[in-house]
Amino acid sequence: MSSFKILSIDGGGIRGAFAAHILRLIGERHQIDFLDTFQMIAGTSTGSIVGAAIATGADIGKISDLYKNHGKEIFKRKFFSSLFLGDYQPGFVSKYSKRLLQITSKEYLETSYSKRFPNLS
Repeated sequence: MSSFKILSIDGGGIRGAFAAHILRLIGERHQIDFLDTFQMIAGTSTGSIVGAAIATGADIGKISDLYKNHGKEIFKRKFFSSLFLGDYQPGFVSKYSKRLLQITSKEYLETSYSKRFPNLS
């Protein structure tokens, strides 16, 4: 019986830096190609951004650097959210800026996606 392996990456704002860093280390130290090892890659919140990077063949080290270089800018709380809502965040209000998704999709995912799937771009 064959197995179906799923890589699930947790979210949590800036903690995505930890996930990206650990996955990079695991990949390097154990020569693991996540695309060959896992049949499904899933993530929640920032974990989905790390997962999308892996799924498109982006360099996980660059994603880790993205959190390091832009983390403070991306994960500072919005003025409106912290002033009026405190820790309560209804489903339609984002706690953080959408800047991470914009930077990642433009600089990393689009490039790696078009390299990995040239016929679909």
